[in-house]
Amino acid sequence: SQDPERNVRHQVVLANHCPPQVLNALAHDPDERVRSGTLTWNSNRLSVEIIRAMAQDPSPMVRSRVTPSLIYNKELELLQTLVHDPVPSVRKAFFERQYIPVDIIRLLEQDPHPEIAQMAQQLEEWRIVQR
Repeated sequence: SQDPERNVRHQVVLANHCPPQVLNALAHDPDERVRSGTLTWNSNRLSVEIIRAMAQDPSPMVRSRVTPSLIYNKELELLQTLVHDPVPSVRKAFFERQYIPVDIIRLLEQDPHPEIAQMAQQLEEWRIVQR
């Protein structure tokens, strides 16, 4: 986790058996690609505190990757913050997950970006049909 090469640190976070303490350290890496990489395969090994902090990360890449972990951990307050993120790619990241809380879908239906609002409306329609 201390290697000066960004690519080495990125490969470490993608390793299947990366220890939680290494992942938690790399979640603070100066490189956004490394930080977002901690959320790719091993996010279940990150502490909830780290995941919460990553929802506030200055990088849209990291914020968009944190959404599934927040859904999994039922962090509704932070999810509602990300629903209003100024970067559309962060809001689109909600649709990478099969389960999205109903309250979040309803907020996304009001999104100013037409594609996001349409995706949320279609998801809500599908959800109603599946009942």
